[in-house]
Amino acid sequence: GKERERARKDFDAIIRARAAELKKGGRMVIVNFSKSPDGHYLGSTGVGVSMWESFKASWDKLHADGHINEAERTGISFPSYYRSLSEVSEGASAVPGIRVVSVEEKIVRCPYREAWVSGASQREGRTPRQHAEWYVPTTRTWSESTFKNALEEGRDKDEIMKRFWGNYVDLVEKEPEKHGMDYVHTYLVLEKE
Repeated sequence: GKERERARKDFDAIIRARAAELKKGGRMVIVNFSKSPDGHYLGSTGVGVSMWESFKASWDKLHADGHINEAERTGISFPSYYRSLSEVSEGASAVPGIRVVSVEEKIVRCPYREAWVSGASQREGRTPRQHAEWYVPTTRTWSESTFKNALEEGRDKDEIMKRFWGNYVDLVEKEPEKHGMDYVHTYLVLEKE
């Protein structure tokens, strides 16, 4: 639909702009989030629970506990479009004067979940609670503004966000082995002809 077309146009514009900066024989590497043929994407790879579902459960708990209203509960929108490997390859191939050297997709497992599952987190003395408090901030760095923007003006946004992140920490603490943020990336190498 519209999102896919917007993403296609944006990707084309990015490739063309970077291609104009390259000299003949110059290469560029583009690493981007993607969606695998199996439907896997950032935070949802079939290993453990979906990070997005955990976000939703933690946000919905704010509503259930009376801290946010229905408009705030449903006011979250992450403006992300994850291209498939074929979209990346076809998009780059469509730019004149650029040759696709290679394109591949890889899943990078969450180092926080891996640390718990391997026992490394426990060997460093982390309890399930401490592990959750160590992991959750990595999801907070890029997502907090989106959650905050769903809150109405005049609210104590910092207090509400503190409760939200507390909900997420509580959720992770219960089953740390199930929580992580795996990355699904395409790795694209292009060369100017």
